[in-house]
Amino acid sequence: MIGASMQLVTYPAFAALSDRYGRRPVTLVGAIGSIAWMPFVFPLVDTKSTVLIVVAVLGGLLFHSAMYGVQAVWICELFEASHRYSGASLGYQLAGIVGGSLAPTIAVGLLQISNSTIPVVIYVCVAVAIVAVAAMLTRETRGADMDQEAGTANDGAARPAASSVTD
Repeated sequence: MIGASMQLVTYPAFAALSDRYGRRPVTLVGAIGSIAWMPFVFPLVDTKSTVLIVVAVLGGLLFHSAMYGVQAVWICELFEASHRYSGASLGYQLAGIVGGSLAPTIAVGLLQISNSTIPVVIYVCVAVAIVAVAAMLTRETRGADMDQEAGTANDGAARPAASSVTD
């Protein structure tokens, strides 16, 4: 509950920062911060101290907020208006299926095989490094013109292009 409450503030805060500084820099702060924080998570949890476990979770959720608070708008802005809903939804849903469903299974498998959290930390860091690389390779969309493509109205109905010759 503490983490969820924190994210009620951090999601919009990071979204606002991305409006000011760009989607990529804010996402990179989240990714790099996550990689830097990950080695501390399990040692903090292993203390069995409620306060330190909460600190471990809050640190992770803070950096998660930096990436997730930007994600919705950045993904949508990557697509033209006529394809925005389909493109954003398809990409988001497939990523959730592939990344979200396999990650816990892989982490548990690594823990069982190695009897150590170190491979899990490495796995998470590699996954977040992929986020950072993807952010670096994806175009910045802050300040981009998000109007409909030429020849379409806001309702999506096709309209003839304006003529440059007067009749």
